[in-house]
Amino acid sequence: MIKFLDGKKVYLRSVTEEDLQGEYLRWINDVKNDFYTEHAQFPNSQKDLVAFAEDKWNCSSSIWLAIIEKKTNKHIGNIELRDINLVHGRGEFLILLDHLAQSKGYGEEASRLMLCHAFEVLNLRRIYLGVRQDNKGAIKLYKKLGFVEEGVLRENVMRDFQTKNIIVMGILDREYRKLKLKEK
Repeated sequence: MIKFLDGKKVYLRSVTEEDLQGEYLRWINDVKNDFYTEHAQFPNSQKDLVAFAEDKWNCSSSIWLAIIEKKTNKHIGNIELRDINLVHGRGEFLILLDHLAQSKGYGEEASRLMLCHAFEVLNLRRIYLGVRQDNKGAIKLYKKLGFVEEGVLRENVMRDFQTKNIIVMGILDREYRKLKLKEK
């Protein structure tokens, strides 16, 4: 497989048909694994996953990549920049990581690789995301990456008979570069 972006613990490459045959279907059907997203609210079949992937592969305003653990060459998640608008210089950030691979630094490294590509190669000026207000681990990571809270979408999702707010977060190119300078 051709590596698109390469890190120390993970590399990012295109999602392949083989990836659709692996653990991916479990990730999006397991409520415990996908607790903070909206995937596991309806059952997803292999056919659904293939149709979803074909839409992603045919989308010209998205970069959808597999996160691969270097040590094992195992597909442990996906990361995406979608709705990339080169005129306005913005895109939306998304990441899905198998719960077995969380809290090991893989998500942070994959996110840094994608942000670097977004700001330094695509020359975007703003990346934004939405995260459930109760997803404390993700919020902590996003703040560490330089994202700041921009607003709240009140009662935007329903889970376990409770409404949940979505925090909108963003990072600007100048904030990314300032943070990168501090890290050197």
